[in-house]
Amino acid sequence: MIEELLQHTLIEDTIVERVKNLSQSDIALLLKEVKEKKPKLLTEDFINDAFGRKIKIIKEFHENQRYSVNNYVERLNNRYSFLQQILVKKMELKNIVSINKCSDGFLSIIGIVKDKKADNILELEDTTGAVDVIISEENYKRTNLDDVIAVSGKYSNKKISSDLVLFPDIPLNEANYSTNDVNISFFSDRVSDFLISESVVKDKNNSIINFNTPALLSIDNIIILVLISHDPLEVLRKRYVEIKNTDFLIDTIPDIIFSDQNTTTNYKGTSIFPKNTTINLRTRDGTV
Repeated sequence: MIEELLQHTLIEDTIVERVKNLSQSDIALLLKEVKEKKPKLLTEDFINDAFGRKIKIIKEFHENQRYSVNNYVERLNNRYSFLQQILVKKMELKNIVSINKCSDGFLSIIGIVKDKKADNILELEDTTGAVDVIISEENYKRTNLDDVIAVSGKYSNKKISSDLVLFPDIPLNEANYSTNDVNISFFSDRVSDFLISESVVKDKNNSIINFNTPALLSIDNIIILVLISHDPLEVLRKRYVEIKNTDFLIDTIPDIIFSDQNTTTNYKGTSIFPKNTTINLRTRDGTV
């Protein structure tokens, strides 16, 4: 059948081995697509489209090799700007003001955590100034330096007594499913359509795509976040990962997270699975 393929199109050098390893049924399907669409060159994208299982790297981690005070400030400013745009849309926040506009009464502010003080007090900072905020012990424990949060409460005596703390968090989303029976295994030796490890995704024909973790991948139009050494629930709530003085911002909401943490749950429409799990993208059921 490969000889028949060559009668209708040329094959890109980089995918010759992949085509040779296709099953007879897959080659028959590919030949049908080639006869209908008549491509001049058979590429990996064409094959993936033909099988309805296209792999894309939406975003992957790239370490910032340069690091200085200016780089640090720029990174925090970018983080604040991105997360502030998410928080400002939260319906729970009323009377949002910049810190330099704080006046006695009820208000809301969005800031980056500059300091954690005693007695559950945070020092929050925005581009206009800084202010101390008293929050609950539970929220104090959940908050780290350089997190971006929103608070609401009463401002008096140059402090805010907050009764509401919001993280950027993902919104509630309707679960997204593939229309195909595509199986993906994470750190597993099962036979699947795709095998994902910490830095490689491989299809059943042994075609390999490398990526840097964390990464957002699209397989059959399902968005997958591959996350190593971080709590997936915390990452979804805070919408960023900091690694080696570099931010990985969660600007695309994943349908599925593959994590090396022992977490199996559904959070606001995002399914989270641990190592040695195989899931079907049509049902989003996981098998260990």
